[in-house]
Amino acid sequence: IGNGSDNSMLPVSPEYEYSYSQCIYYPEEINCQNRMIESVWYHYNGEGVLTNSSEWEIYMGHTEQSYFVTPASWIPASQLTYVGTVNLSNTEPGDEWIELQLQTMFMYNGNSNLVIAIKDNTPLSDGQGGCFYSTHSENRSIEVHSNSQTFDVYSPPSGTIHTDYINVRLQFMENTAVPQNLNVSYSDNCALITWSNVITNESGSLINVSEYLIYGSNQLDFTTTSDNLIGISNTNSFVHLTNSRSMFYKVTTISDRNH
Repeated sequence: IGNGSDNSMLPVSPEYEYSYSQCIYYPEEINCQNRMIESVWYHYNGEGVLTNSSEWEIYMGHTEQSYFVTPASWIPASQLTYVGTVNLSNTEPGDEWIELQLQTMFMYNGNSNLVIAIKDNTPLSDGQGGCFYSTHSENRSIEVHSNSQTFDVYSPPSGTIHTDYINVRLQFMENTAVPQNLNVSYSDNCALITWSNVITNESGSLINVSEYLIYGSNQLDFTTTSDNLIGISNTNSFVHLTNSRSMFYKVTTISDRNH
């Protein structure tokens, strides 16, 4: 998303010690529904190693906000999900796309705008010159930076609005198969959902499953979306608190992250 060559202070400001930014992307740009985002890629201009701008906290969220109106119009942290911290200290000089692999995947619904927030916690700066490419647009990014203090994502100070967005690649996990022998048993207002942990594709080859997605609804015929995703499991069972409700379940898989 984005092919501009603007040099911005987004998603971090390497010449400063600390920074926090938010950037908004639209559904028509992402063009993907009800899929798990596993990693984010940013295009670095390669001027220097990110030794001191390397510890990034990543947050994602859905928002109806399309742009930033005032320097204080941050999307609240209560609408964001922490998806991991990455260390980029081994980044080599060179113009390239740099991957940020999420520790917790984020289910994007395909209908709302997506906000990605990045907080740089690393003391010391990397000097001038290093930056990430962005594309000119309306006020879709906001950031704040400092050489003396880190920032609280729940109460950031007034920031600087940018008339661009960070060029980004989003990598989605593939929903590869539906497990067989799904079974549900009930006790004490809980549903124990189990399934076969031997998964094959259409050709009969074994699939290396990393996680299972569990969906639930009070309707027999329902579509799996982010709204009815009730949990993620890395085993072949899951316990769901039903509170005496009648529920129907579906389970899908996502293949190993190294696919």
